[in-house]
Amino acid sequence: GASGRTDAIRKSFRLQLLARSEVDIVSVGFADGEYAEAQRLPGGAVRTGGAGKATGGALVLERVDERGEPVSVELRRPGYDPRERPWYRAAIEADGLAWSRPYSIFSTNEPAVAVSLPVRRDGEVFGVAVATVELGTLSAYLATVEEARNGVAFVEDEEGRLIASSRSTILDETGGRA
Repeated sequence: GASGRTDAIRKSFRLQLLARSEVDIVSVGFADGEYAEAQRLPGGAVRTGGAGKATGGALVLERVDERGEPVSVELRRPGYDPRERPWYRAAIEADGLAWSRPYSIFSTNEPAVAVSLPVRRDGEVFGVAVATVELGTLSAYLATVEEARNGVAFVEDEEGRLIASSRSTILDETGGRA
């Protein structure tokens, strides 16, 4: 099982996912190497996971029942250290909010982005919190923002590639579809 700290966090994350359908994965990696997450699966099921001393350093993802209690282990990946993950390093390097490049969520294969943020206690980094959102969900959200009523709201990556848009089609500068 997980440590007491990560077990409570996993249960809290599970409840957050049930309450907030726009978020697909919530997780936190701690500066001591402990890790806790919850992720939405196709069909609305949720699984939780953790890594650290209690798992021998392996990432263990478990399907949970409606009470949030573990039912079955679905994935076990040895040698998981959140401090080595790109999202953790990006947040530390940015010393603040950091967005990932788009990637496919392992469990759903849906394109998504993750946003991570260092968590501090007494000025020291205690860990990094992460939320992952599917690009389709991000586009649907952009369609609801006030600024999109008379135009287009969109997100691009550093190279200018379209990540999400408030409209299903966007016209480029020449009037062609992008």
